[in-house]
Amino acid sequence: MKRKNVLPLIILQKLAPFVGKETDIYFSELRNKDLLLQVFDKDEKSDFHFFIKEYKKIESVSSSSSGHRVYLEYQPESAMNPNLRNIWIDVNSLDKYFQNWVNLIKQYNETPSFYDDPILENYEKEYFTDFEESFGTEDQQEPFSIQQQLVLDQLFTILKIEISKQSENKTDEQKAQLQIVEQEITELQENIHLTTKAKVISKTSKIFAKISKMGIRFVKELGTEAKKYVIKKIIEGTFDYTKTIDITSYFNQ
Repeated sequence: MKRKNVLPLIILQKLAPFVGKETDIYFSELRNKDLLLQVFDKDEKSDFHFFIKEYKKIESVSSSSSGHRVYLEYQPESAMNPNLRNIWIDVNSLDKYFQNWVNLIKQYNETPSFYDDPILENYEKEYFTDFEESFGTEDQQEPFSIQQQLVLDQLFTILKIEISKQSENKTDEQKAQLQIVEQEITELQENIHLTTKAKVISKTSKIFAKISKMGIRFVKELGTEAKKYVIKKIIEGTFDYTKTIDITSYFNQ
């Protein structure tokens, strides 16, 4: 695992803008601590990524050279080639290469295809807008407070209970889909203390969208009264985390 104080300052300064960065196109998350940078396509089904794997110092060959190279691994390579590419570049060219990669991802996202799922995407956008408006756009790269985490933990627990109930009368395929969603909820629940607000909102929106597409009735209720109740408590800071949130009544209306 690399440490901050063993890297040249020029490398740290070039990496700084990526720390905790998340947009509607990509997010950065250093999953492999032996690398310098990992940026992933926001589409969870996509293999597209932009990594810096290592660096090296060389003798400057021109006045525009920094004297430092970084080794990139990124996908797609270009509009003509969706495959992986590896290349050494001068660290001063990092912004240019990264912006080219972002533009490619953006073009992929904006190009209609038979492989898109417009229903799921619409649900996701709807939930994302609701959550973002409720929580605001400030301090998105910080985690939720402990009190807020406890509220969300309770919400996720209730979601899993309701998913379990709904699974009883579903087909094997639907049960398998619900099991995947339940695993995603558990993963988010277990890592919420290490996850930024932006990622929690994004992942929660995806979870709600998947359940909505399956036509599960309780999500409709949760998406209205129950969700509003929980978000209101979070924003007001009035949630008493020593008590259980009673929102199950919303599921049976």
